[in-house]
Amino acid sequence: MKYAQSLRVIGQTLEVAKVFSFTLESDGRNYRLQSDSMSRTAEWMLRYVAGENDSPATADRRAPAGRSKSAELKPVRFSDAVIASLNEREAKRRGSLAHSEQEISGKLSHLLRTLGDHLDRNSAQTFHIFWMADAIVLDYQRPDGLTDRQRFTAEKLIEFGNRRLARPSFEHKNK
Repeated sequence: MKYAQSLRVIGQTLEVAKVFSFTLESDGRNYRLQSDSMSRTAEWMLRYVAGENDSPATADRRAPAGRSKSAELKPVRFSDAVIASLNEREAKRRGSLAHSEQEISGKLSHLLRTLGDHLDRNSAQTFHIFWMADAIVLDYQRPDGLTDRQRFTAEKLIEFGNRRLARPSFEHKNK
């Protein structure tokens, strides 16, 4: 699955869980999400959606009480299979709305999809996204082994995404 689709799906999940500050990385197949600012409810929701339930194997994901919050949280992992399942479920829910989008909004899922499209166009092998309230930093490795780092604001990503949508080839590449 392309990064644009995967990141949109992850963004939709983050919107529901109300997580707006995080790090997200991918090795090309799996995604790891971590956030110091998510509530226990948000963490539970993300783990549930990602297939990490409270079975004995996953119950130890939190450190004992008394440690700092950042030491408590372990990454939530999204596999390709989980993302494909979430995408299929969301596609059914959206119905025909998916084709009516004419511009990128400020929704997290739209902004992550824009970053994903950028990663796809650059044939990124791996990436790290650092999403903060005032900035988004994207590090990625290209096929030639070189790395690139870019910094965006939400406004710049909206502008970037809308410029891409205005080009006729954008719509055909992502269908």
